[in-house]
Amino acid sequence: LRRSAVDRRLKSRSSAKERAISPAVNKTIIDAAGPISPLVEILCSGGDAARAEAAAALANLAVNVCDQVAIAAAGAIPPLVEQVRSGNSEGKAMAAGALSNLARNANNRVAIVKANAIPPLVELVRTGSEGGKADAAGALWGLTYNVDSQLTIAAAGAIPPLVELVRSGSDEGKAMATGALSNLARNVNNLKKIVAAGAIPPLIELVRGGGDAAKAYAALALWNMAVDGDNKVAIRAADAIPPLVELVRSSDGDCKAHAAGALRSLAAADS
Repeated sequence: LRRSAVDRRLKSRSSAKERAISPAVNKTIIDAAGPISPLVEILCSGGDAARAEAAAALANLAVNVCDQVAIAAAGAIPPLVEQVRSGNSEGKAMAAGALSNLARNANNRVAIVKANAIPPLVELVRTGSEGGKADAAGALWGLTYNVDSQLTIAAAGAIPPLVELVRSGSDEGKAMATGALSNLARNVNNLKKIVAAGAIPPLIELVRGGGDAAKAYAALALWNMAVDGDNKVAIRAADAIPPLVELVRSSDGDCKAHAAGALRSLAAADS
């Protein structure tokens, strides 16, 4: 099974968090001030608005690889997880966004799972605001890069709300959910669950009409799903081949590669 050669989460997460943070919190200034420990303290003891701002600031800082390590070392992961669980709507979204960026580090992924982040992230995908759903899906996507977490996330009930987000979420939410599903589909034990949740039609619709990131990961998800013979038949029957052929003509390298891979798998003899 394949994964994308290019991880688009960095650009989308950093731009979303920088838009969300208050103008009073300037990233250049707080970088120079070394604010990580005070921000963690605010997460632990501040009011709702302050905690949301602190989480947004940490999300911005966590775009930097070194800061990903420093933020985790300062003890930020448990209070961020608690914020996802019990914060206000904005705070939940900002904390999920911070976890999404932190999850780009392999050691942090382990720590996030140990902090029991998966259940509240799944709940946020199911019931959060539009932005919260997208941020939570992005965090789950990051965690799916650990093979062990692919089964844990599926067992926590993530697949149906991720599929629903692909079907009816914002553009960002669709892209994040599709990325998560493409990785979950790398585990054969998840394949039938993804199909049973109704993923094939909305994934094909994204291949046909989504943005480049969503198209690329939708094609990747279909490629990974098509390793199963029954899934292959279902994907063909859902008329996936014409939009995949069209996507092969894309100027985007990931779109082209993933669509070609899906077509190759769909063209192979049923196993």
